[in-house]
Amino acid sequence: MALVCLSQCVGKVESHNQEGAKSMIPAVVAGVDTVYLVRSMEQICAGARHPATNPAHRQRVNALIRDSLKRYGYDVQLQQVKDSIYVGENIIARKDGHVAPKNKLIVSAHYDTTEDSPGADDDASGVAGLLEIARLLADIPLEHSVDLVFFDLKESHFAGSRTYVTRHSEEDENIIGVINLDMIGYMATARNSQRVPESIGIALPAVKRKVETHGNVGDFVVCVANHRSKDLKDSFVESMEKYVSHRKVIALLTPGNSELLGELRYGDHAAFWDHDIAAIFVGDGADSRNPNYHSERDQLGTIHFGFMKDIVQGALACTLKMCKPLDAATATKSTHTGTNQ
Repeated sequence: MALVCLSQCVGKVESHNQEGAKSMIPAVVAGVDTVYLVRSMEQICAGARHPATNPAHRQRVNALIRDSLKRYGYDVQLQQVKDSIYVGENIIARKDGHVAPKNKLIVSAHYDTTEDSPGADDDASGVAGLLEIARLLADIPLEHSVDLVFFDLKESHFAGSRTYVTRHSEEDENIIGVINLDMIGYMATARNSQRVPESIGIALPAVKRKVETHGNVGDFVVCVANHRSKDLKDSFVESMEKYVSHRKVIALLTPGNSELLGELRYGDHAAFWDHDIAAIFVGDGADSRNPNYHSERDQLGTIHFGFMKDIVQGALACTLKMCKPLDAATATKSTHTGTNQ
């Protein structure tokens, strides 16, 4: 009887601790700071980051990412990437979970650009957002692991993400989802500033109606998922509704791996779809909204930092929801009692 009472008391304490850990999420999400986003963006989009046209700045950004992650206390791993022409380097910051470390969520962005574009939106915005997520996650113990991955050579046939997911197949780990941040900084408030590609309008008429009902105004967040990724998509949308309720999200659920809607595969999420791993693309709609796409005009002055901050907050909230924050006492107990799996 005494043992039963003790077990019940311990259970209540652990439940209380878990609820206390969950209650930290609003404060962590509120910590996303535009000052950090601007500071990172100023350095990242000072030039193109293409291996042939601007290798020096590309290497400076590589070093900026690595140094920032190390300053936040992460163990940084480098993964060589090759395509038929170029050699690159994925940058991976690992945060081990305290309860089930072999279950991991991936949050990603790509730091390369096309040949002549400074790539402010594509994808310095995603990189700066991911660095801010890294800063805020650094001291929070989690049940599951997180890989913060800065992909290289996305603009070279997605070589970085394809390399990463191929190497993953050799590891004894379970990827519980991928949140890919690609072009999260462009917003427009004029009517008809958002276009729906004809093929998407035909295949996904409900999406077209939502955009038209919204006046074709390009001020909403785009979330792309396939059916395997539906739960992850729902988790992101719910996180936005709870913590960034003023920002509208329009989600697209594409059939299969979007073989018939190729424009919805244009991102590092597609490499994971092809390996039956849940992944979502989160962004501003790319060239369906941003007229500066893949051009020299994709510069810092075109970025809407309020919109960008909203997406970072939503992605951070979803990450915490998926990976389950722990209070310090529970994290220590999990480590010392060998509950890691």
